[in-house]
Amino acid sequence: MKLNTITTAGAPSAADTVLNRFNFRFDGSGQHAACLAAGADGALRIEAWTFGADGTRTRLLPVSARESLATQLVSAHDGRVVALRGGSAPFELALIEPSGAGVHKRPVARLHQTGARLLASPDPATLALVVTSDETGGTTVRRLTRDLRLETVLEHDGVLGGGLWLDEHGHRLAFSHAVNGRIATAAADLTRGTVGPLLPTGEQPLLIGPPSQLALIAAAKDGRIRLGVADLSGARPARFPSVLDAPAIGSVAPLAVDPSGQRFALVAEQGARSTLLVFDASADTVTRHPLPDGVIKGAGSWTVSGLRFLFAAPHRPTGIATLTDSGSLTLPEPVSRPCSDRRPWAHAHLETLDGPAGPIEAVVYGGPDWRDSPRLMVALHGGPASAWRFDFSPFFQHLADIGIAVVAPNQRGSTGYGREHQEALHHAWGVPDLEDVRHLGRALGEHRRRIGAEPPALYGISYGAFLALLAAGADPHLWSRCAVAAPFLSGPRLNSQASPPVRAMLKRLGGLTETDDALGPRDALLFAGRIQTPLLVMHGTQDQIVPVAHARALHQHLLRGGRREGEGFSYVEVPEGRHSLLDEAAGTEVAATIGQFMVGAMPVTTTGRGL
Repeated sequence: MKLNTITTAGAPSAADTVLNRFNFRFDGSGQHAACLAAGADGALRIEAWTFGADGTRTRLLPVSARESLATQLVSAHDGRVVALRGGSAPFELALIEPSGAGVHKRPVARLHQTGARLLASPDPATLALVVTSDETGGTTVRRLTRDLRLETVLEHDGVLGGGLWLDEHGHRLAFSHAVNGRIATAAADLTRGTVGPLLPTGEQPLLIGPPSQLALIAAAKDGRIRLGVADLSGARPARFPSVLDAPAIGSVAPLAVDPSGQRFALVAEQGARSTLLVFDASADTVTRHPLPDGVIKGAGSWTVSGLRFLFAAPHRPTGIATLTDSGSLTLPEPVSRPCSDRRPWAHAHLETLDGPAGPIEAVVYGGPDWRDSPRLMVALHGGPASAWRFDFSPFFQHLADIGIAVVAPNQRGSTGYGREHQEALHHAWGVPDLEDVRHLGRALGEHRRRIGAEPPALYGISYGAFLALLAAGADPHLWSRCAVAAPFLSGPRLNSQASPPVRAMLKRLGGLTETDDALGPRDALLFAGRIQTPLLVMHGTQDQIVPVAHARALHQHLLRGGRREGEGFSYVEVPEGRHSLLDEAAGTEVAATIGQFMVGAMPVTTTGRGL
């Protein structure tokens, strides 16, 4: 596959403009897909896709107040959509049937197990697989038939994770499971209801090509994680080609496997950008396919029509790109704004900033003279194992519309810049990254003092909110104001209230280690009292990652310390809001509230009432 030409697909109609897409899933054949689509109002709707010889057709289904980012979707082979709603038990399983001008929603079942997820199936007679886990750690796999019966096809007394198809008929799946405290890969036969070993312990499949019985695997080798190829037929041992070594290709994620099962598409992170790689297992070669600056967003499907994947850029809302075997790349046309003036979306650029320990890449809105903008905001990403990407952001677009320049740095701890940059934060939360943010604040502040502009403002979400509170307290004079969404107070405090997956992340990334230096322990309550600038705190009442109790404790701490609501301090709870406040139904209002705050207006405190 060689890249020859780049074209753009026709733009969608102005009606029902989609600005963001989430939870995108292709069906087992790659001919259909479904996702959650967000428009200008922030409401999430189900969007159904069909890919045919006559082009791509999309359909937005009516808004449902029940859709959230927790909704899982699988598109069936006939274009119907299976929806699994709920972030915890009870889960609601339903079938969405677009027909004519209407949509029929047929409830299927309520699932009371502790966990539930959907898998697409290559079997046309199966609408979806429903995988549930119970309190004892057992796993049940059920098949949802065309006549909406849930047939149990597998029961296993352990936890089965993941799920990659081993055949083209929907009979055998590769699952991950624990063996003597280590992760191994098992083969589940759904026709017999059995589970048996597949790969040696420690070899994890990322992509599987059923026709070739080849798997792209990740395994610990020579003290680090290597990518390799395993022959699932057992004809030859796994091999680890040098072209797949990390220094040669960087940090990668699996995307799709071609119809022959010989070529594997990978996404390489190069800072804030994405690069498309194709590994040919028959020749042990890796080909890089250049793309415009932007990001590939996880979902991919490779059929005889080509490789399809989600692509976005700051001025280009998420859509489907297609790369054919002839080398032509079709990109989604940037959709127009959902307003009458049809102004183009604001462009952003990537800029390398000086840091105290090396360069820091940042996504910047505001043009080449962004440092001189009347209002400037430094945005800190969540994570901590995350990064700002060169992606479309309705929030940053809104800020650009009201005249706020944005610099979003990927300080130490961010992913996509190599192991040393990312692991600098391990057992040092709020140490090297705080040093980077303070350095950036001092440099920007000095420049803006020279031109007579106010200091930059701070914004952070989740881990970035924790970091913003530390920065605003460590150097109160550097910042004009500070807004935080979904903040936690410290790693140890979060560990005492968090869910098991969050506690595991805290342990894995060293978030429980206390820092002993001149600034003291990195606890937001110890820094909050030093914050002198206007402060906005927002949190969703149904946040399942960082409990709203953290924001409430911060709120009470500030009140006891003498801060007065409405006088440079505002606290807002978002009813039913989850962790990703800007990506949910209230996201437009959240963005507007933060934007108003950044231009000098204090939102009305709404403790317990929300927006």
